[in-house]
Amino acid sequence: MLGFLIPKALHLVVVRMLRERLKNKVLKYCNGLYQNPWFLVKKKSSKYRLVNAAIEINKHSIQDANLPPSIDEFSEEFVSCQIASLINLFSGYDQIKLDVKSRDLTRF
Repeated sequence: MLGFLIPKALHLVVVRMLRERLKNKVLKYCNGLYQNPWFLVKKKSSKYRLVNAAIEINKHSIQDANLPPSIDEFSEEFVSCQIASLINLFSGYDQIKLDVKSRDLTRF
């Protein structure tokens, strides 16, 4: 599966997004065995977010192994803090490099 169908009117939007991410080295070309479908989600700003639906990696991963803490539980520890960080706990897209050994599993 290459991805979910998108309207032809959005093809240029997707091409621009992918080219920008390749240029900024957020994405890299990959020839891995797995290929996840992807789709677009319209944001409140009327721009689009590209979502990699990690279906293939989920088929090959151990379920519920090393679960991270719930973001709500984690963020509750900072409720009484008076100093805030620039870290956005609720949207961490494209912020952490993926281990080289795992990159083939996230291809789309």
